[in-house]
Amino acid sequence: MQLQPWAPNGNAVSSNPATNSSVPSTLAQQDPLAQLRDIHVPSDVNAWPLDWGWWCLIVVVITTAFFTVRAIYRHIEHTKAKKHALQVLKTISIEDKDWPQSLNTLLKRVALSYYPQSDVASLHGNAWFTFLTNQCGANERVDKGFNALQLNLYKRHVNNDAFADCFYATEYWISKTSFPKDNIQNSKQGHGLSLHKKSNSNMNSVSNKDVSSEVHSA
Repeated sequence: MQLQPWAPNGNAVSSNPATNSSVPSTLAQQDPLAQLRDIHVPSDVNAWPLDWGWWCLIVVVITTAFFTVRAIYRHIEHTKAKKHALQVLKTISIEDKDWPQSLNTLLKRVALSYYPQSDVASLHGNAWFTFLTNQCGANERVDKGFNALQLNLYKRHVNNDAFADCFYATEYWISKTSFPKDNIQNSKQGHGLSLHKKSNSNMNSVSNKDVSSEVHSA
């Protein structure tokens, strides 16, 4: 007696191949995993063209960078004359016979670098030193230094005891004055300030032109 195989559902499996071909399809219908679809992989995201929000961000960054660089450049140009003047000031010492002229000429050149020439060039005497003190909010020692500088401009024998106060007043005015920023073109004139220490004869020759109109009238 020939035994017939049994299917998982308890039914006898026919020995006929045509009948047995339906068994796998029946098992597939009963397997829940067979009903799942393949995983759908999304396509790659393309970064181009950019969204409008990114374009707005790029415009903001470029604009900010432009104005930042421009502000830095204007600040550098604005402070060049001041920095040059402070370096020139270091070359003036009490050993110079004409240090009052040197200090006063330096003050006049810095003022011409930042203020309109028509407002500064004609100032002399009390009006000149009043202008200086009004621009920097001078303190008592600055006033004392400018008064001593004005007195020593015309003395044949300079009072060297006043050098410290005069030097302090000059340095204070150059470094502490808030110079106007709308006159940057004139501030480039400060590039002409010599950074080398001049001898007395050279200073006198330069003063013949500058001091005659600026210092002797001051």
